[in-house]
Amino acid sequence: MAGEPAEAPLLRRLGELDAKAREIEARLADPEVAANGVLYGKLARELGPLQKTVSLYRRFKDVAKQRADAAAMAEAEPDAELRALAAEEAKSLGPEEASLLEQLKDAFLAADPESDRDVIVEIRAGTGGDEASLFASDLFWMYSRFAEKNRWKVEVMDANPSEVGGFKEIIFSVNGPGAYRALRYESGGHRVQRVPKTETQGRIHTSMATRRRSTSSSTRPSSGSRPCARAARAGST
Repeated sequence: MAGEPAEAPLLRRLGELDAKAREIEARLADPEVAANGVLYGKLARELGPLQKTVSLYRRFKDVAKQRADAAAMAEAEPDAELRALAAEEAKSLGPEEASLLEQLKDAFLAADPESDRDVIVEIRAGTGGDEASLFASDLFWMYSRFAEKNRWKVEVMDANPSEVGGFKEIIFSVNGPGAYRALRYESGGHRVQRVPKTETQGRIHTSMATRRRSTSSSTRPSSGSRPCARAARAGST
């Protein structure tokens, strides 16, 4: 969804896992299920892998609500002293909320079946002609330098260079320990304002790009394939 926080898809998925865990917990509390050893054991085994992540998620939701309530009180409370106390509480809960969110990301990633796969990124130049292709090239080199710094391997799978040295389109994979963890939330947009190389009158252009990532299995697509359609787009105005 446009404009939503990067963590929103993760939190939606965690909410689904929490609902599933609550459903299993309710069934385990049913005396009829408890009397059925085979069914009880099956449900207990199904609940087991969810418990750590769900427990963290519930703690995160509790802390997030406490912080939000304190922040709201800090805005609406007519008493100045109580407002100050509420603001201090909201501030103190912020680091704990952020820490729990990072723990949730790690816990969720540990159970993600795609976590050991390569990351595939596609960048396309949008409207804006040569400048858009140069911005697409800048994005590719940004990802490449980031990968080099982390000792990941970058492999260009398909590329369509422009006449000015940029890319109309480029698709590449990133492989190495931690690559998926670092790039798994690559969605959203890039925006830059600058005087491009193609500008002869010193005018500032605004260039934008949106990007997503996909994963590949152990068998990589051959050059020229389209592993993720329209995964990224660069544009200029």
